[in-house]
Amino acid sequence: LTICETLARSGALDVIVATDVIGHGINLPIDDVIFAETAKFDGTTTRPLEPWEAAQVAGRAGRGKSPGRAWVLEISWSRGGAELGSAVG
Repeated sequence: LTICETLARSGALDVIVATDVIGHGINLPIDDVIFAETAKFDGTTTRPLEPWEAAQVAGRAGRGKSPGRAWVLEISWSRGGAELGSAVG
């Protein structure tokens, strides 16, 4: 187990902030996955997440005792900072 998996399973972590790499085999007891962005830099360009990539990350939710949910947050960035728009669950 990684240190993140160990801490999450012990209940020591309330929030984990990660990139889409979390969708590549880390099994954590996660209740909710929140997407702050639905695009990624793939080494060449910024592009929308492919449906299978989003599904892989969203699939981390529900690995614990809850059924799990995935949320997409719309965040508008400006010089004054970030402003939360809407949430879809």
